Amino acid sequence: MRKHMAELPHKKILLVAIALVLAIVNQGFGEFRNVSGYGITPKEAVLNGLIEAIRQVKGVEVEVEEKLKSNFSETTNSNDGVREDRLVLKEQQSSDIFSKTNGAISSYKVLSVHKSSEGLGHEAHLEVKIPDYEMVGLSPENRRRLAVMPFRTNGQTYIFEDILVSPNEASRKVTQGLVTQFTQSRRFAVLDREFVEEFMAEKNIIISPDAPIEEQAKLGNVLGVDYMVVGTVNDAGYERYVGELKLTGQIQPGWYTHATVDYRIILMATRQVKWANTVRIEMSSQDTPELGQYGDPQQVRDALFEKVAQKIAEETLSNIYPVLVVSSLGNGTYVLNQGGAGIKIGELFDVFAHGKKIIDPYTKESLGYTEDWIALLEVIRVTPKLTYAQLIEGDPSNLTDGSICRKNTTEMEQRSVHAPNTTGMNKGVKLPFD
Repeated sequence: MRKHMAELPHKKILLVAIALVLAIVNQGFGEFRNVSGYGITPKEAVLNGLIEAIRQVKGVEVEVEEKLKSNFSETTNSNDGVREDRLVLKEQQSSDIFSKTNGAISSYKVLSVHKSSEGLGHEAHLEVKIPDYEMVGLSPENRRRLAVMPFRTNGQTYIFEDILVSPNEASRKVTQGLVTQFTQSRRFAVLDREFVEEFMAEKNIIISPDAPIEEQAKLGNVLGVDYMVVGTVNDAGYERYVGELKLTGQIQPGWYTHATVDYRIILMATRQVKWANTVRIEMSSQDTPELGQYGDPQQVRDALFEKVAQKIAEETLSNIYPVLVVSSLGNGTYVLNQGGAGIKIGELFDVFAHGKKIIDPYTKESLGYTEDWIALLEVIRVTPKLTYAQLIEGDPSNLTDGSICRKNTTEMEQRSVHAPNTTGMNKGVKLPFD
């Protein structure tokens, strides 16, 4: 028997060896592919089969392909005297291949290797398991992807009485406020572009030898954005005054704060500016009574930057995703399809119906629809996803699902207490709203 085995042709021994080796088993989820690879040698045929499997599932870049070839060759050539053409890999050698390719392959086995029918080179048939990472939560594919880039500043320190706000702090306040507004609107998949160091630290854990290879399936899933929000904080400040109330003539102290911020919405693929504006926010003790007559500078600062972020988010969402009426609950109560931090109880919304579609005569592009005013709603309840509003003006028969809602700032301003007249007082300071 031993003699008979010794006399077996070398080719038969090779085929038996190939059929029995290279089964690498890993736990976890993934996608199996039966693929074929072609090459001058059996090893090259197997390698090309692995590359084909990755290409089918994830696509493969030239750099990744070259890296896989290099590591496969390096590992299979250092097999301690085992014949290279038998494709025998030790467990550690196999692990090296997979880790060095960022977990592109979870496991594989060679089903057969034989000379190609044309007689040139070899053909390998493999079963390959590609790790697959299933996204948690709602798929970002259902939403446009947006990132808020850290806002620039004009380099100066912003003075809020005895508090000096550094350029970095001003940028952080506005940027974080926008991330909050856009995330809670639930209209975009908001991607992080600030905490890069923290992301890289976590990535290093995933690719470490201690992490299961299935964890590496999380790599290669970083998304690019559709829209970038960029901007510059131009100025911001705070001052106190003593003024006279226009309605009563009473003399009382107060405070005033302001900020001016430029921003743009850029289409990432083309760098086209889709929307740009300058936001000027002014607040005083008279129109923001919740902050008090004397206004703690730190609280005023936070409220100011929050309002800047809210205004920018409102303008962006109004142009891309306006708030809509989605349901009527009866008794003049309606449900709107947005909630979160961007909407407050007591705010007013004008409601419009779609009118005629307008086409630009030069570009032939749609400019949207005319909007016919039909009602005025007041917010009575806000949840993270929805808003409940009460009809206070208009015919309910005209208000249907899909009606557009836009914040009514004019009516809110008319409800506010008039600002004080400070002309000739406090060293003659005249505020912008006099």
